[in-house]
Amino acid sequence: MDMSEDRHPEWDEPTHDLVDFMQQVLVELQSEYSRIRGRTLEDPGTAGDEGEENWADLLRAWLPATFHVVTKGRILTARGEASPQIDVLVLHPDYPAKLRSKKHYMSSGVIAAFECKNTLRRSGISQAVKNSKLIAEILHRERNTKGYWRQPILPDLVYPELHKPLLYGLLAHSHEWETGSAIDTISASITDLDQEISEHPREVIDLVCVADVAVWSAGRCATHLAFDNGVLQMLETCTSTFSCLHAGMWKEDTVYYKSFNTIGALLSRIYEKLSKMDEKFLMFSNYFSLAIKDSQSGGDTFKVWGDVLSPEARKSINPTEMMRCYW
Repeated sequence: MDMSEDRHPEWDEPTHDLVDFMQQVLVELQSEYSRIRGRTLEDPGTAGDEGEENWADLLRAWLPATFHVVTKGRILTARGEASPQIDVLVLHPDYPAKLRSKKHYMSSGVIAAFECKNTLRRSGISQAVKNSKLIAEILHRERNTKGYWRQPILPDLVYPELHKPLLYGLLAHSHEWETGSAIDTISASITDLDQEISEHPREVIDLVCVADVAVWSAGRCATHLAFDNGVLQMLETCTSTFSCLHAGMWKEDTVYYKSFNTIGALLSRIYEKLSKMDEKFLMFSNYFSLAIKDSQSGGDTFKVWGDVLSPEARKSINPTEMMRCYW
C-alpha cells in the first residue's frame, strides 16, 4: 500500500545548517570521551576534570558570550549557606570580576549549574537528584528570609513557585548500560529516584543529558486535566514529569529523525528554560526549537503533588486556562 499521500510535507524538508554544527560538536565530544577514558584508571581525578572542561567549553561556545562559565565551585546564599560542590556553573554577565575566581559563588549571580560525569552510573543520577533537592532547599530558605528583597521579575507568579531560581542539571558523555536498554534504564532511574527523593516540584532536577543516548527534560504543570465521571475537568493539582528526547521518537526517513541530536536538544532545552526566567532568550529558544525540530512532549509517568501553590499564585491562573505547563 502506498503511504506517500499520507506524508506531511514538512517530513521531507532538508535539515538545517545548525544540525550540522550540532553533529560536529557531538562527534568532538565523543572523541574526547574515548581519549579521556583511556587514562581513567591511571588517573581518575584528571579524567574527571577533563570531562568537566569538555562541557564547560561547550557551554562557553554555545551560550551567550556574555555569560561566564566556571568549574568547581559552591553556590553561596545571602544567609551564608553553601551548596555541595558543583562541577560547572554559569554566571550572570554582570557577576563581579573580582569574585569570578572565588569558589563560593553568590546565588544571585548563578544562572545554571551542572554535575558532570564521563561515564554515568545510577549512583551519579542519585547524587544529582539529591543535590537538586539540597540546592532548592537552601535557595528557598534564602528567598523566604525576612527582609530579603530579591524576587524573580516575572509576570508569571506560578513559575517561581514550581522552579528553582536557577537551572540545575546533569551532563554525561556516556553511560555504563547496554546500548539497547540504556534509555529505558536511565528513564526508570531518573523517575524512581525523583519519586524517592524530591518533596516539592522546585526540587526536581531540570535536565539530564547523556550525549550518546538522549536528553531528559523536567516538565511541571500547575493544573492537571483529568476525567471526573466522564467529564474532562481542570484540577488544581500540580504535577511533574520527564520527557525523554531521542532519535527513536521519529520515523527514520523524516527530517525530524535526521535533525535530532542530543547536543542540539540540550541547548534547545537550556534556552527554553532560560527564556522563562528572562524573555530575551526567547528568540534563541524559538530558533533552536524550529531549526533542530525539537519537540515538547510529556512523559509517561506523572508525579502528583497536590496543590502546592500559594493563594496568590493560584488566583493568577485564569479559570479558562486548561493547562499551565512549563517544559
